[in-house]
Amino acid sequence: MFDQDSVIEQDFVSLLKGSFNNAKSLNKNLIAVGPRPFDIFTNKLMKPKIEKEIYTNTNLTFCNQIIASGKMIDASLLAQVGLFESELFIDSVDHEWCWRAKSKGFDIAINEHVVMKHQLGDARGSFLGLQYKIGSPNRLYYQFRNILILARRGYVPTYWKFRNLLAMPLKFIIFSIKGPERRKRIKFMLKGLYDGVLIKKP
Repeated sequence: MFDQDSVIEQDFVSLLKGSFNNAKSLNKNLIAVGPRPFDIFTNKLMKPKIEKEIYTNTNLTFCNQIIASGKMIDASLLAQVGLFESELFIDSVDHEWCWRAKSKGFDIAINEHVVMKHQLGDARGSFLGLQYKIGSPNRLYYQFRNILILARRGYVPTYWKFRNLLAMPLKFIIFSIKGPERRKRIKFMLKGLYDGVLIKKP
């Protein structure tokens, strides 16, 4: 899978496929592997600050989720997990699929030897020393709605639920007082909260 805001090297697919095939010979439950993303805005490798990745075996780091862009999936196992949940539409769709796969006994990994440049959001902002991502106003609708929807599901990691539920009020305040199109952003956040509570989907 590949997003329009990612940049890869010429040998990206062959390296990822080679490591995937080698790992599958040792771990039949490995269903997906992806690259280590490199954030274009910060010029740093993207690694979780709160959640600890599970362990590294040679060049593979096993984890709970990887982003959709650059993800290589074993198609022979896909039917056991299912496709991406299209009704979520855009935010947390990639992570939800990984969590669902792990709930069915499959493993997810990152190849540390394959790096992919990736752009998260359209820009970056700062509030009281905290850096945050800035995207389009309507993206906030899906972020707020999907957090409330996924927080009700048992297979979604507890740390993700707490982190995102606790961050929602701060995010609402930031986008209400800073940045462009504030009134439009408030509208989408409120609608996301409303539909998330009622579990409405488009």
